[in-house]
Amino acid sequence: MKPEAAQNRLAQALLALYEEREASTIARYIYEDCWRGKTLREEDYLALESRLLAAEPWQYVVGSAEFYGYSFAVNSATLIPRPETEELLYWILQRENKQAPLKVLDIGTGSGCMAISLAKRAPNWQVYALDYSAAALELAQQNAQQLGANVQFMELDILAKENWAQLADFDLIMSNPPYIAPSEAKSMAANVLDYEPHMALFTETEDRLVFYREIVQLCQGKALKEGGSLYFEANTFSAQEIAELMRPSLQEVQIMPDLEGRPRMLSGKK
Repeated sequence: MKPEAAQNRLAQALLALYEEREASTIARYIYEDCWRGKTLREEDYLALESRLLAAEPWQYVVGSAEFYGYSFAVNSATLIPRPETEELLYWILQRENKQAPLKVLDIGTGSGCMAISLAKRAPNWQVYALDYSAAALELAQQNAQQLGANVQFMELDILAKENWAQLADFDLIMSNPPYIAPSEAKSMAANVLDYEPHMALFTETEDRLVFYREIVQLCQGKALKEGGSLYFEANTFSAQEIAELMRPSLQEVQIMPDLEGRPRMLSGKK
């Protein structure tokens, strides 16, 4: 089968799950990443089509996702990088001094997309990244090596306060933590719920602000320097609540909208 014919066939098949524009986009990505310049066997086509029709995200099928101009390996141990997170990265890079030797911490790094992209765009920064998942950290380290980024990785549970002593003197702390309560799972799309790691999506209890609350408390101690900045990505519906958590101990608390005008990003200074 010629790859161009496979692309058209796949776009038609995906109309069972997606609107026409999204189906065509997914088929184009599959063509670019997997099929261009190759002769495709029918059984290989059917195997890939079967995975996609089972609502498996195409990024997991091809094993990679684009983020901020870089290609990151992804698998079921990591969330797929989102465009909203690119906007947070852009905001950070616009506001912070890229020439200064800042010490930066990414909490819940997943694939490493944020930490690695910052290390690439601001090479004077000393970037650290932590995650509770050993499998996610393994992939993040592979991404850093593949992209030639200098990032120090740590396996650490940020909710365990006894670990906080390991974190000190950061100029900038950022996080896109789990913020979905377990009861909200029933309203989620199958391609997210069935395939992306629940550890990175859901809080253990119905307290969907638990990570934000603990990270703000972490920053009250020695983890964040005086004058340092804290950045969050957040659920649209929680941004105001998170801002209220930040205001007692942080100054200049801001809520920033994404490109669609939804409140998705927050920052504050110590």
